[in-house]
Amino acid sequence: MKLDKVSTKVKRSSQPKVTIKTTRYTYSNTFNQIMFGVFGHDKELKHREYIFSIPSNWKVMSVNDAKQLQKQMMKKQQFLKQKSAQ
Repeated sequence: MKLDKVSTKVKRSSQPKVTIKTTRYTYSNTFNQIMFGVFGHDKELKHREYIFSIPSNWKVMSVNDAKQLQKQMMKKQQFLKQKSAQ
């Protein structure tokens, strides 16, 4: 998936759900379709937007937050392995 054509939004709501809005290029008339159809760009993706609606009591994590959490968990696992080996 090309990320330059994708955007995301997070908004608060009472129920969790995801909404996907897709915009595509289409030819405005038959003449344009005949003239430019050879390039194969009809119905090509212009933009896709993901809207995540989540309850206010849910935590939103960025990629960096998830990486930091993973590092913390790995350190804790190593600590527990060393402690159990002693």
